[in-house]
Amino acid sequence: MYYRFFTVRVFNPQADTEALNTFLAAHPILSVERAFVADGENSFWSLCVGVADPPAAGERPRKRASVDYRETLSPEVFAVFARLRTLRNRLAEAQGTPPYAIFTNEQLAAMAQLPSPSRQALGAIEGIGDKRLEMYADAFLAELSTPADPAHG
Repeated sequence: MYYRFFTVRVFNPQADTEALNTFLAAHPILSVERAFVADGENSFWSLCVGVADPPAAGERPRKRASVDYRETLSPEVFAVFARLRTLRNRLAEAQGTPPYAIFTNEQLAAMAQLPSPSRQALGAIEGIGDKRLEMYADAFLAELSTPADPAHG
C-alpha cells in the first residue's frame, strides 16, 4: 500500500478539494484517515489516503519481500514445489513467456501444499482462473500426482 497526504483548507478549499477528488477518482482507494487541525483562519483537514497503485514517476517503488521457499516449506513440500517450478519454466520457455505469467512462485507453493490436488483445488488458489486451469491444470496435476523420486527428495 502506498500513501498520499492532502491538506484541505477550511477557508477557500476549492483548489485543495479539486486536487483530492482528482486523485481519488484515478486510484483504487484502500483507506482514508482524516484529522481536523483547528488553527483559526488557518484551520484545515489533513487526509492520509492509502492506495494500491505503485508510486508515481520519480517516487521510489517499494520492493516486495521475496520468500525463500526452501526455508518456509518442509523439505518434502519444497521438493514438490521445485518439480512444479521446473515444469513451469519448461512450459514458459516453450511458449516464449515469462514463468510468472504461467503461475507465480506463491501459486506453485500453494499447489505443492494441497492435501488433495484437483482441478477444483487449483481453481481455489488466488489468481488462478478458468483460462489458466484450461491451459495448465492437466500438466500440473500430473506432476502433483507423480511420486517423489527417492534419490532426489
